[in-house]
Amino acid sequence: MLVSLFSLATEKTQPYEEKYFTQILDHFNYNPVSYQTFQQRYLINDTNWGGPKSPIFVYTGNEGNVEWFAQNTGFMFENAPRFKALLIFIEHRFYGKSIPYGGNKTTAYSNSTTLGYLSSTQALADYATLILDLKKNLTATDSPVVVFGGSYGGMLAAWFRLKYPHVAIGALASSAPILYFDNITSPYSFNNIITQDFRGESENCYKVIKGSWLEIEHTAKHELGLEILRKAFRICKNFITANDLESWLYKAYTYTAMSDYPTPANFLNPLPAYPIKQLLAAWLRLKYPHIAIGALASSAPILNFDNITSPYSFTNIITQDFRGESENCYKVIKGSWLEIEHTAKHELGLEILRKAFRICKNFIRADYLENWLYTVYTYAAMSDYPTPSNFLNPLPAYPIKQGSILSETDDC
Repeated sequence: MLVSLFSLATEKTQPYEEKYFTQILDHFNYNPVSYQTFQQRYLINDTNWGGPKSPIFVYTGNEGNVEWFAQNTGFMFENAPRFKALLIFIEHRFYGKSIPYGGNKTTAYSNSTTLGYLSSTQALADYATLILDLKKNLTATDSPVVVFGGSYGGMLAAWFRLKYPHVAIGALASSAPILYFDNITSPYSFNNIITQDFRGESENCYKVIKGSWLEIEHTAKHELGLEILRKAFRICKNFITANDLESWLYKAYTYTAMSDYPTPANFLNPLPAYPIKQLLAAWLRLKYPHIAIGALASSAPILNFDNITSPYSFTNIITQDFRGESENCYKVIKGSWLEIEHTAKHELGLEILRKAFRICKNFIRADYLENWLYTVYTYAAMSDYPTPSNFLNPLPAYPIKQGSILSETDDC
């Protein structure tokens, strides 16, 4: 059916080794408690390192588990071979596994005295201490250090270069609002950037979002308005307020814009590549895109950040798209999952499937094939336009109808 339109993709994971450094609790005072220590975690990758005098790239950890940032910082891994760099990801104190007070998070977060050691100043001193000690142990005192960071981590990277210029020769700070706190920038600048991200992708989308706020408030004022909104957005909770819904949407737009990467990412929430474009795909296929609430609700499954909507909403919509076009095609697809698993169990089953789907790889697994088919059906439904499109992948006009025609000839 749509087999020839897409290619199988593999997910690449980045390797690193987990290590710990005995870190001091307080770098700036000389009270007895200041000399307490804790185990600070860091991740290291020496795959491409050229040894002493080759550079060391250090990620200044944010407010979270350091593995989360290591898995979503491809820029460092991509450039390590070129510069023969050693990669280090340092975890921020009080986060992940780098918890003071014996690793007891309850104690560490219990009061203002213990939390007084959770500061950017102490964190920067942590990084400097760890880096200098690591360079000494690796006999790499002449290796130049460049620090990297994004968001709060980017602020730390910029500050680190300013406060510890003898440790780092440079800093790459991405999305670091270091000037945001002194009223130098407009308080609306963050929202303006999010707006530009959506408006740059679609003027119609921008108008839909802009008009939706008043539309939601207007609908909520009616006697059954909140129930209308609840059903429109497929919200599982029995009761919502207009403010709840608007806050949820604002968070969804913000996270989508902040994670608008060219590859799938699990940074803030699991999102596909180009999530803004994917989100718009659902809107653009509406019969009546001028209806703001309908347009927004159609994308509710994509905006499912707080588990407010049913986890099955998105797949249910895809199913309805195919079933609405052809009951026979729906039955063929529904039955195909068991058929694939049944065939795969036979001695030559995987080879039969490989040839049937014209797959170039010599070896496949049933779950790989099923995931690929799921992607095919999803992209076809999200790009079911009346004209040929190259939005997510090159597809003909009405791709679902095209597939359904094949199903009627028993070739689906």
